[in-house]
Amino acid sequence: ATYIIQNSAALTASGLFEGKAGHALCLFEISRLTHDEKIEDSAFQILQEALLTKTQSIAFGNGLCGIGYVLLYLIKHKHIEADFNDLFEKQHLHIMKAIETSSYNASNISVLPYLLIYREVVNVDCARVDKAIESLIDNAIREILDYLVPEKWLGCTSKLAVITKLNQLAQALFRFLSLTYCRCGNRSSLATFMQQ
Repeated sequence: ATYIIQNSAALTASGLFEGKAGHALCLFEISRLTHDEKIEDSAFQILQEALLTKTQSIAFGNGLCGIGYVLLYLIKHKHIEADFNDLFEKQHLHIMKAIETSSYNASNISVLPYLLIYREVVNVDCARVDKAIESLIDNAIREILDYLVPEKWLGCTSKLAVITKLNQLAQALFRFLSLTYCRCGNRSSLATFMQQ
């Protein structure tokens, strides 16, 4: 805990993986286990610094989704008493707009943990979260279907080229199945995909 507290001051990043949000989460868990109020106070201060971030990235690892996830986790597990919308509404709206207006790519799947815990903890805007997940699923289906177009395989004359294409297809399928699984048991998208 001492090491984390001392090094948090030097952090320029605010995200979950390499920034202040991750340090705050770690310290809140340590304070819960040790019942140390000084560690909890440090965790709260570092969390406040993370929430002041100016980043526009919605990435889970080092962007707004990771910071929002930490906030939601802390509220859900009663580490802090706070209203999520009071602290993070503007950033949440930015995340949702970015998801809804951006084209699907492999990195977009990283926002799922944030979306799922948001839907669980905050009882508003669930329809919009579900719509964002649907959008990711629809785009994932298009990505897979794109790999299944015969013309995509015409240049694959070597075993390495075929293996590379199969690997890309497998990764696309994995992303799609992960998204479908996160739909809380709704298998309609999987049925649509199998039919296509």
